[in-house]
Amino acid sequence: MFSPDGKLSRILSVVFDIIIIGIIWFICSLPLITIAASTTAAYYTMAKVVRAGSGYMLREFFHSFRQNLKQALLPGLVYVICFLVLSLDIFYVYNNRSSLNDSLFIILTGIAVLIIFATIYFPPMLSRFDKSVKELTFMAFVSAFRFLPITMLCVIVAGLMAAAIWLMPWAVVILPGVYMYLFTYPMEYILKKFMKKPEEGEEDIWYYTL
Repeated sequence: MFSPDGKLSRILSVVFDIIIIGIIWFICSLPLITIAASTTAAYYTMAKVVRAGSGYMLREFFHSFRQNLKQALLPGLVYVICFLVLSLDIFYVYNNRSSLNDSLFIILTGIAVLIIFATIYFPPMLSRFDKSVKELTFMAFVSAFRFLPITMLCVIVAGLMAAAIWLMPWAVVILPGVYMYLFTYPMEYILKKFMKKPEEGEEDIWYYTL
């Protein structure tokens, strides 16, 4: 049971990788403007190393982080600024009730939902496709509404985990990695909708094995 090739050892290895990827994601996201690149790297590593069993964790994470940092900086900065501004605006109008502010609350909440949708899909799209920020953002919005039940499920689970971390700060060591691991299952299903399957005789790429 405790042999290196045993089932328990494999399970413990996966759990260890999930936790470590979550911790590295948290550390690399601390500057905030790097959160898009960090999330992209975490998703890429979770899918390739943990799910597909290809490559080495630290090497794959920092390879993806460096590769996508430049392209992810501006979207990451925009998402962070928009989220902070909208959060303050929503908090203000909610606590200063009037007919005008009630309408603004609905509008601002709708905008916030759209931004959250984009932030969910953009990093996995960036980790997989060599496209411009504009194209990836468009794909993110299309996917968010095309697969709306999956999108809502991801938002709900992320919200529950964020609430858990708020109540139990120590959970930040565990839950981000767990969420990213679970996230790869619906997301790989969606990403494959945008990819062409390898032709017969063509070398299989790791993400087609998921």
